[in-house]
Amino acid sequence: MTKTQKLGVVLGVVGLLGLTHIVLRFPGIKYSEGTRSGIVTKISQKGLIIKTNEGELSLQRNTNIDGQIVTDVFYFSVEDDAVAEKVRTAEKSGQRTTLRYTEYMFRGIYRGNTSCNITGVE
Repeated sequence: MTKTQKLGVVLGVVGLLGLTHIVLRFPGIKYSEGTRSGIVTKISQKGLIIKTNEGELSLQRNTNIDGQIVTDVFYFSVEDDAVAEKVRTAEKSGQRTTLRYTEYMFRGIYRGNTSCNITGVE
């Protein structure tokens, strides 16, 4: 293998690693913003190498004709540690709370396991 071929292989590997890093750290394309209200039932840090804050918000709605409560779950991620602490406080209180979120398309794995990122707690 000549020096030029070795240089080409090294540059190719470095370029591939750089591209992989960019794709994984990609902030995503902002799709929507809004709020969800309910009771925070879970917030935890997940991941073996890359730790992300992941949680669940129980959305209880009285939607049946019979007056039965139907529960949906809103799954979310939290990037900011200060916001994650506010979500933990809301979970401990057990009270209904409102979470502001931004939803992304094509979000990198460094940013959480869900497409929705919590940006604030009301």
